[in-house]
Amino acid sequence: MSNNSTLLRVSKLTKRYPGSRKKSSEVVLALDSVDLNLSDKGVTGLLGQNGAGKSSLLKIICGALTFDSGEVLFKGKSISEKLIESQLQIGYLPENNPLYEELYVREYLEFICNIRKISKTLIQKTLEDVGMGEYASQKIKTLSKGYHQRLGIAQAIIHSPDLLILDEPTNGLDPIQILEIRELIKDYGRLHKVILSTHIMQEVEATCDEVLFIKSGKILLQKPLEEIKNEYDSLEDVFSHW
Repeated sequence: MSNNSTLLRVSKLTKRYPGSRKKSSEVVLALDSVDLNLSDKGVTGLLGQNGAGKSSLLKIICGALTFDSGEVLFKGKSISEKLIESQLQIGYLPENNPLYEELYVREYLEFICNIRKISKTLIQKTLEDVGMGEYASQKIKTLSKGYHQRLGIAQAIIHSPDLLILDEPTNGLDPIQILEIRELIKDYGRLHKVILSTHIMQEVEATCDEVLFIKSGKILLQKPLEEIKNEYDSLEDVFSHW
């Protein structure tokens, strides 16, 4: 961990989902007594296979999903008890990046500003920050996949959240678009905290300064990337040890 102050503390977090209709008594354990601490700056990569519990963990942290037991403290306060207060300081880009395709770019961000009750004067600067300064008057459905992702990040950062959560932000992008999104993430992480969820190890190596490994709902390892590189041949090698 860095010397920065603790922004997020998760203790003994457990989440269960009901089983299928055919096996109504079956329970799926998505998160199994998860503990983690995150500082207030930098990019932390949440790395794990599909179904490891990454999305469940992120949804709980941003208050979009309830949990069965444990505790989530954001800035020392329980997210469950201070949900709205916490959400005002968190930005979230889900994996499927839901956008209103029939709206124009500026119109969509005006909608986001209305929801968050923030000034619309932030729109143009935010668009410029994500490299979309010239796209304000363009319809969302005409944008490329890369610019869809940029707009998704724009709505997540327009209120300058202390914690930015990105779930597979480069999924489906071409190599040039991936490089551009990586730079956006690293830039934001210099002053704020970013959690980047992915199952692509190269993505973590290129973007993050800390790594969280999750497998079958358990956090196996949390270390700075440089320490992991000193101890293992590669991130792939880490997985082979568990």
